[in-house]
Amino acid sequence: MSKSDIILGGFMHSLTIIRNICAHGGRLYNRLFEQKPSLNRRELTLLITKADGSLDNAHVFGFILIMKRLLSSLSSSEMKQEIIQLSKKYPFVDLKHYGFRADWTAKL
Repeated sequence: MSKSDIILGGFMHSLTIIRNICAHGGRLYNRLFEQKPSLNRRELTLLITKADGSLDNAHVFGFILIMKRLLSSLSSSEMKQEIIQLSKKYPFVDLKHYGFRADWTAKL
Protein backbone atom coordinates (compact mmCIF):
# COMPACT_ATOMS: atom_id res chain seq x y z
CA MET A 1 0.00 0.00 0.00
CA SER A 2 1.43 3.38 -1.03
CA LYS A 3 1.60 6.48 1.15
CA SER A 4 -1.08 8.10 -1.05
CA ASP A 5 -3.39 5.13 -0.46
CA ILE A 6 -2.93 5.44 3.30
CA ILE A 7 -3.59 9.20 3.25
CA LEU A 8 -6.69 8.83 1.06
CA GLY A 9 -7.93 6.00 3.28
CA GLY A 10 -7.55 8.26 6.32
CA PHE A 11 -9.47 11.04 4.58
CA MET A 12 -12.28 8.70 3.64
CA HIS A 13 -12.43 7.34 7.19
CA SER A 14 -12.69 10.88 8.57
CA LEU A 15 -15.48 11.79 6.17
CA THR A 16 -17.31 8.54 6.93
CA ILE A 17 -17.41 9.53 10.60
CA ILE A 18 -19.07 12.86 9.73
CA ARG A 19 -21.47 11.20 7.28
CA ASN A 20 -22.56 8.61 9.85
CA ILE A 21 -23.19 11.22 12.54
CA CYS A 22 -25.28 13.33 10.18
CA ALA A 23 -27.15 10.35 8.71
CA HIS A 24 -28.21 9.19 12.16
CA GLY A 25 -29.36 12.56 13.46
CA GLY A 26 -26.29 13.28 15.58
CA ARG A 27 -25.08 16.76 16.36
CA LEU A 28 -21.91 18.44 15.16
CA TYR A 29 -22.29 21.58 17.29
CA ASN A 30 -19.52 21.68 19.91
CA ARG A 31 -18.79 18.00 19.31
CA LEU A 32 -15.27 16.81 20.05
CA PHE A 33 -14.00 13.97 17.86
CA GLU A 34 -11.63 11.29 19.10
CA GLN A 35 -10.69 10.46 15.50
CA LYS A 36 -8.96 13.61 14.30
CA PRO A 37 -8.30 14.19 10.60
CA SER A 38 -4.71 14.10 9.39
CA LEU A 39 -3.90 17.62 8.22
CA ASN A 40 -0.87 19.04 6.44
CA ARG A 41 1.22 21.91 7.86
CA ARG A 42 -0.73 24.63 6.06
CA GLU A 43 -4.06 23.23 7.23
CA LEU A 44 -2.78 23.01 10.80
CA THR A 45 -2.11 26.77 10.73
CA LEU A 46 -5.85 27.31 10.07
CA LEU A 47 -6.91 25.69 13.33
CA ILE A 48 -7.71 27.54 16.54
CA THR A 49 -4.75 27.72 18.90
CA LYS A 50 -5.83 26.96 22.47
CA ALA A 51 -4.59 28.87 25.53
CA ASP A 52 -1.98 26.15 26.21
CA GLY A 53 -0.56 26.55 22.68
CA SER A 54 -1.99 23.30 21.30
CA LEU A 55 -4.12 23.20 18.17
CA ASP A 56 -7.84 22.44 18.24
CA ASN A 57 -8.18 19.60 15.76
CA ALA A 58 -11.05 17.91 17.60
CA HIS A 59 -13.94 19.89 16.06
CA VAL A 60 -15.65 19.61 12.67
CA PHE A 61 -13.53 22.38 11.08
CA GLY A 62 -10.63 19.95 10.59
CA PHE A 63 -12.94 17.67 8.63
CA ILE A 64 -14.02 20.63 6.48
CA LEU A 65 -10.35 21.20 5.64
CA ILE A 66 -10.19 17.58 4.43
CA MET A 67 -13.28 18.13 2.26
CA LYS A 68 -11.71 21.32 0.86
CA ARG A 69 -8.60 19.40 -0.15
CA LEU A 70 -10.60 16.68 -1.90
CA LEU A 71 -12.96 19.03 -3.78
CA SER A 72 -12.19 20.95 -6.95
CA SER A 73 -11.46 24.64 -6.43
CA LEU A 74 -14.93 25.51 -7.76
CA SER A 75 -16.69 23.04 -5.46
CA SER A 76 -14.54 24.17 -2.55
CA SER A 77 -15.54 27.77 -3.19
CA GLU A 78 -19.21 26.75 -3.37
CA MET A 79 -18.87 24.90 -0.04
CA LYS A 80 -17.34 28.02 1.55
CA GLN A 81 -20.18 30.19 0.21
CA GLU A 82 -22.76 27.75 1.59
CA ILE A 83 -21.14 27.95 5.04
CA ILE A 84 -21.10 31.75 4.83
CA GLN A 85 -24.79 31.81 3.87
CA LEU A 86 -25.69 29.46 6.73
CA SER A 87 -23.75 31.60 9.20
CA LYS A 88 -25.69 34.67 8.02
CA LYS A 89 -29.01 32.82 8.18
CA TYR A 90 -28.27 31.67 11.75
CA PRO A 91 -26.15 34.47 13.29
CA PHE A 92 -26.82 33.19 16.82
CA VAL A 93 -24.74 30.07 16.09
CA ASP A 94 -21.15 30.72 17.17
CA LEU A 95 -18.90 28.94 14.66
CA LYS A 96 -16.07 28.68 17.19
CA HIS A 97 -18.05 25.73 18.61
CA TYR A 98 -17.38 23.99 15.31
CA GLY A 99 -13.68 24.86 15.49
CA PHE A 100 -13.79 27.88 13.14
CA ARG A 101 -11.36 30.72 13.83
CA ALA A 102 -12.74 34.25 13.86
CA ASP A 103 -10.94 34.96 10.53
CA TRP A 104 -12.00 31.73 8.84
CA THR A 105 -13.58 33.39 5.79
CA ALA A 106 -10.22 34.90 4.82
CA LYS A 107 -8.32 31.68 5.52
CA LEU A 108 -10.54 28.91 4.15
